[in-house]
Amino acid sequence: LATLAIPPLEQSVQAEPGNPIYHFHLGLAYVKAREPEKARVALEQALKLRPDFDGADQAKFELSRLAGN
Repeated sequence: LATLAIPPLEQSVQAEPGNPIYHFHLGLAYVKAREPEKARVALEQALKLRPDFDGADQAKFELSRLAGN
């Protein structure tokens, strides 16, 4: 189902590129869809926009898992 979530999440990111939550959820969808490079970019952007957003710890955890691959 993650692949079905990606297009609307990408639209959300395009509509509000400054919203870290949208980047975060897009990154998680990419993780589940096994697209690690896209996941890394989205999660890093979320943290860059606001390092303390709700979900930042999970974003950091996912990035550390991606780095291990």
